[in-house]
Amino acid sequence: MAFNKIEEVEGYLAGAGESVRNVKRRVIIVKDSYFFFVDKGYVRKYYEGGHEPIKGWYSGILSFTGKDPRVLHIFVSGILYDRVGAKELFLRLLHQILMYLHPELLKLKYKKLKRRLRRLMLEALPDGPSFGKGEVEEILRDREDQRSFEKAKYIIPHMSLYGLMERLPRLEGNVTYVEDVAAYLQPFEYIRLGRREHSH
Repeated sequence: MAFNKIEEVEGYLAGAGESVRNVKRRVIIVKDSYFFFVDKGYVRKYYEGGHEPIKGWYSGILSFTGKDPRVLHIFVSGILYDRVGAKELFLRLLHQILMYLHPELLKLKYKKLKRRLRRLMLEALPDGPSFGKGEVEEILRDREDQRSFEKAKYIIPHMSLYGLMERLPRLEGNVTYVEDVAAYLQPFEYIRLGRREHSH
């Protein structure tokens, strides 16, 4: 894994808008994993009957706050981390941070949300020629997340990330790399890709 990539991303974040720079964050890169956000109403079904049938969507990046609402935990799939460059990874982190700073965006319909988010992202970009409207637009319409999960060893439902957030050691710095996520989760908290029945 190229750790200089996340260092480059941190440099971009340092040059972003003040509100973005000031967000306390912890970036957690999870090896061999992809995330699945379970739709409301299907969480109980997941725990009672395994992971099928449940509805939701795959994502290579999700973010939550824990016990301290002032700290944003941004989970990054190791699959996504290896697939994208530093600029794209920065834009994806920026997307998560702006959603955290502007929770009212979640109430908007998709097209209006996309327009507002595009404007916020462009306003928050670092000064200089590094980024343009085209790159922001590519992030907002990217659909690769719905395919890249097939390369993962583990699929982690979003509910399990809350537990992972609390169980990880408190390390110094903004970035944590999780080598073996199964060591921090119970068997029912993740799905091994390729298995139709979940292990309880």
